[in-house]
Amino acid sequence: VNSETYRRVLAYHMTYYFESGWSYAFKPIFIRNNRRYELKELPCTTSECLVRILREPPDELVQFLEVWDYWYQKYQKKPTLRFPYTVSFIQAIPEWIIRKGELYGFYDYFFMNEHAFELTKYLIKRFSDGCKRLGAKPLVLILNGPYQLNHIRDTGKRWDRPLLMFLADSNVPFVDSTQFIMDKYISKNGFDSLGKPQGHFNADGNRLIAEALVAYFVNQNESMVPQKNISMDRP
Repeated sequence: VNSETYRRVLAYHMTYYFESGWSYAFKPIFIRNNRRYELKELPCTTSECLVRILREPPDELVQFLEVWDYWYQKYQKKPTLRFPYTVSFIQAIPEWIIRKGELYGFYDYFFMNEHAFELTKYLIKRFSDGCKRLGAKPLVLILNGPYQLNHIRDTGKRWDRPLLMFLADSNVPFVDSTQFIMDKYISKNGFDSLGKPQGHFNADGNRLIAEALVAYFVNQNESMVPQKNISMDRP
């Protein structure tokens, strides 16, 4: 196991996940109340606040995350990393296996809990409605990483199928780069050559994503009509 893997195991196992505090200080947080979503007002909205967070997270931000942030609450439940570290490594193994499974497409990484899909649908509708108010046309780009592409090719299972069906049923235009790459890119080694070690696309993979977008606009004759040519067999 290389040092990068150890570092990621430790980072995932640590109780306190605030090493990139600035990114969590400004992320939108939606609260569901009586079947409606409410956008919470963030405690940090200025550059001065950002500077303070980079130095040390202020108490009011930590308190806000403790109450409202799902992932903060989830990570706080993890055992504290302490000596002897071997024990902490052993305790982290089950979570690490799940993370690796998500990376390779064995587990659902699109919708990680029972609330995720409903929130995703709401955000898409919110985005689409906002585009219409501005006189713009929405477009959603569907991405699966190289490891997930291998799993889809081998099993035919797509975790994002409910999302594709929702977009089509809602007449929201989208580009399915996953299907485009699988149709266009043929290699005996699968899709590994399109990715970096941690699962992100490399330059060749990003180029295929760009080609998928170009093909969409060409095929749609610049009219942004939702795609209907993907396989979306319903259960």
